[in-house]
Amino acid sequence: MFDCVLLIAGRGTRTNLDYNKAFYEVNKKPLYIMALEQFLKSSYLEKMIVVAASEEIDKVHTQLQNYPQEKVIIVSGGKMRQDSVYEGVKLAKSPYVLIHDGARPFIKLEDIEKVYHAAVLHQAAVLATPLTQSIKEVKNDYIAKSISRENIYLTQTPQALKTDLFLECLNKAYQENYYGTDDVELVEKFSNVKVKIVLGSTDNIKITTPFDLKILSLYEEQSMYRIGHSHDTHRLVKNRKLILGGIEIPHYLGLLGHSDADVVLHVVSEAIIGALGKGDLGTHFPDTDPQYKDIDSKILVQKAYQLARNEGYKINNLDLTVFLEKPILKPYITDMKKNIAKLLECDENQINLKATRGEGLGYIGAEEGISAECVVLLVKE
Repeated sequence: MFDCVLLIAGRGTRTNLDYNKAFYEVNKKPLYIMALEQFLKSSYLEKMIVVAASEEIDKVHTQLQNYPQEKVIIVSGGKMRQDSVYEGVKLAKSPYVLIHDGARPFIKLEDIEKVYHAAVLHQAAVLATPLTQSIKEVKNDYIAKSISRENIYLTQTPQALKTDLFLECLNKAYQENYYGTDDVELVEKFSNVKVKIVLGSTDNIKITTPFDLKILSLYEEQSMYRIGHSHDTHRLVKNRKLILGGIEIPHYLGLLGHSDADVVLHVVSEAIIGALGKGDLGTHFPDTDPQYKDIDSKILVQKAYQLARNEGYKINNLDLTVFLEKPILKPYITDMKKNIAKLLECDENQINLKATRGEGLGYIGAEEGISAECVVLLVKE
């Protein structure tokens, strides 16, 4: 198990922001929280120790109030990065500690656990990527010599260390008034432990300069839109109501299902869930759960849409196709669109709904069932 020390006490003046860059928001989420959420996904994490500037402690408490309080500790940092690391590591109770920069928001769970497992085997490990640019040694503004980039790596965070080993190295560093450029340097200098290199991701950038903020803007634009798709089919049977798009339609057959079997609203719900990357309709509303027996499918749409709203998304547009032989849907399409638009808090012109026949072919043409298909585009507010 490990504790993570998340560093957000620095100022980051090179970004030219007039505030701490760790609080810079992408899609309304501060950079450090983007990183924190990845660590909280790990089953190996015991405590998240957030080291903040003393004047920003209250702000951090407010921003993290909805995260598991039993997992999160917030502590004041020191003057230098190494001092902040020390304040955090002193509180670590787990056998291993991972140090991470709050300005590295794109860390992946797989890399977190990869470097942790390496530390368990080797006592100290660091994520790093091979250098790809040419290196020159310069004197008086002229190239003195070229340096081979072979075996040259750029280190990242998290850096994973055995907790007692790292504390010992930190104490020795303070005794000699030595400040390293990163955490594993202290292990290199003040112990005989060899630090294991773990191949990291080039996505794991540290936000340092105004150009890096432009990269964040591109990321924000890319995550502005989410596309979802769904296809569903229900069998036609006797002694059931035919409900499509929330409208009861007169017909001698109805759709069979655990709920009211509104196949149109089912694909709307599932397309939204899919756009969010949250599985399928059955994951959220299983047909084995008695509470969904004969439920009005409008409720399912509302619940699915609330998931989108919780993440800051709304409907951009939605395209629906219903596949059925009978009845003719044209007289009902306007009311169906009104229903769906109301449920999704959007205009009717954002909903396209059409029907097509099976021309006597397959289960559609034989009136054995009705299918529906939906494509939805969500947009970030």
